[in-house]
Amino acid sequence: MSSAASEHSKFSLSSGPMHDGNPFKLGLFGPVFNTTQISTRPTSFELTWEHTKKIAQLADRGGLDFILPPARWAGFGGPSEFMDKSFDSFNWVAAAAAVTERIAFLATTHTSVHSPITIAKQSATLDHIAGGRLGINLTMGWVRHEIEMFGIQLREHDERYRFGAEWVTALERLWTEDEPFDFNGEFITLKQAQSKPKPISKPRPVLVNAGNSTAGIDFSARYCDYNFATINDLESGAELVQRVKSLAENDYNRQLGVMTYGSIVCRPTEKEAKDAFRNVIEHADYQAGGDLMRSNGAESESFRELINANQTRFITSSGGSEIVGTPEQVAEQLKAFHDIGIGGFAIIFQDFAEEIPYFTAEVLPLLKDMGVRLEQPTMAL
Repeated sequence: MSSAASEHSKFSLSSGPMHDGNPFKLGLFGPVFNTTQISTRPTSFELTWEHTKKIAQLADRGGLDFILPPARWAGFGGPSEFMDKSFDSFNWVAAAAAVTERIAFLATTHTSVHSPITIAKQSATLDHIAGGRLGINLTMGWVRHEIEMFGIQLREHDERYRFGAEWVTALERLWTEDEPFDFNGEFITLKQAQSKPKPISKPRPVLVNAGNSTAGIDFSARYCDYNFATINDLESGAELVQRVKSLAENDYNRQLGVMTYGSIVCRPTEKEAKDAFRNVIEHADYQAGGDLMRSNGAESESFRELINANQTRFITSSGGSEIVGTPEQVAEQLKAFHDIGIGGFAIIFQDFAEEIPYFTAEVLPLLKDMGVRLEQPTMAL
């Protein structure tokens, strides 16, 4: 590893909407795919700008904190055409940021296919459009057929994170240094690299990484503001949160938050919620689900144990948690995540546009009463 990449990040938690003092962030995972669940269940969702703009504005007005639009270059097929069609994460964020007021955006980039110079310029542009509401979700790239589309060989797992360490070190320098610089690493070479203007976010945009392997957790602890974790159960989740935060504090003298993700089905009665959840499973696309699971199992160490344990979680939430119930039950389950030290939850809804208003109106006030969230400024839906 280069000397530049081995230096501890000089940044701690950034300013901006993701660090406004609210102890438990709530946001959306998506919605920039033709489907975020591996199911052929009909929904109102349309992969159009007008429909996804409506979703972003509903989330913004309802008081949610962030939207994390993942990035896919190729999907997983099957009858559901799971993730076969998607909008570009950065371009969609630019448009959505321009038509919203307070919600943060965590745009996704693959370090393996983009130069840090390109991302420095693009992200600074996005942050200016968003007025300082931008964060970056860093992924090292793990879907082999997707990375090989670019004529790039998928690196060995831990090597991907060594590459990522150089990549993010160069990115931070491009964001913060005024003078052009040369960068000579094991993987990355830049000559008189520079990027202006700088982002609005200070000291730089929020960084998120979803690595749960040893190498992924170390990368998050050293460079990121949030580790985006897959939680199998509350007991092991509590242990993971403690391990991640302790590593950041003890080894790198940094604060690190932990977020997770999953599907939420919230209905007025428990029966309605369970029936809606069951409907997704009854329309499950096991062909695409199998392809996703094989990709995760073969290339991403974060999911190996989970794949063997529970296939339905990949159908409903791509391996994330499943929360089903009434507003009171959903609020209690979210509080349980908060109580083990989770700082945020990215939600996959069955039908984003239909479910956001009910969730924000019914669940957010309960979480406030429980002391899980602060009073959030909301606008009329």
